[in-house]
Amino acid sequence: VSTQSTWDFTRQLRTMKPTTCNEKCDTCPFKEQCLGKKEPSEGKTESTPADKIFLRMKEVKHKVLILSCKGGVGKSTVTSQLSFALSENIKASKLNVGVLDIDLCGPCMPKMMGVEGEEVHQSAEGWAPVYVTENLSVMSILSLIHI
Repeated sequence: VSTQSTWDFTRQLRTMKPTTCNEKCDTCPFKEQCLGKKEPSEGKTESTPADKIFLRMKEVKHKVLILSCKGGVGKSTVTSQLSFALSENIKASKLNVGVLDIDLCGPCMPKMMGVEGEEVHQSAEGWAPVYVTENLSVMSILSLIHI
């Protein structure tokens, strides 16, 4: 990846505006994976995996994405320190902080958070993350590899 294409990609991310569904589902090429619907699968009796994701993410009030087009710049360090700081600052308000580590090449969040070797718990409702503290949890692809 050239420096110019990385810069263009980063600039595009900064200027992107959220897209909204035009509700023309019949002609949409993404109708099976659509997460932009106002309500999941209206009129359907069964919900799709995308519907379940939509409903769960709708309950998450604030989402922070830490992203870089370059390796070794401290994304994991910033993520772990920010999550610890947020969980300490909001402990009194009973809010939760969750970290999702989807780094395929070097998932290190469990190690940085002090829960390396802990297992993700499976239940009928899905996977439960590993809890670092009472209100701080982490879900890492590394934990899923060990299932």
